[in-house]
Amino acid sequence: MAKTQGSKGKRETYTITIPKRQRLSDAEKSPDVRFIRTIGKRVTKVLKLLKGIRNGSNMLAYSYTDKQVASMFKAIDKALERAKAAYASPSVNGAARKPASKVESFFTS
Repeated sequence: MAKTQGSKGKRETYTITIPKRQRLSDAEKSPDVRFIRTIGKRVTKVLKLLKGIRNGSNMLAYSYTDKQVASMFKAIDKALERAKAAYASPSVNGAARKPASKVESFFTS
């Protein structure tokens, strides 16, 4: 951010420069690379959020019942099972699932 003075020296103005986004190459646009880039970011977000949930177990800062905890994890487990089911039998406009690829080995290692 660049700081400049006005013509009379009384008022300051600020200029923000935003770098241009570079275009993705054809290789970076491939479904495998796009999957790793986008889903990798989402997995990182989910893991950070789960850490926040884990931090909520601090009994000095929070008060909760076993019923509340069970309800919370039931909702999380249900959402996780739906996500797993989507990957177990995905389809694109009715097309069958592709055979295993490099992307799957990336997430299993």
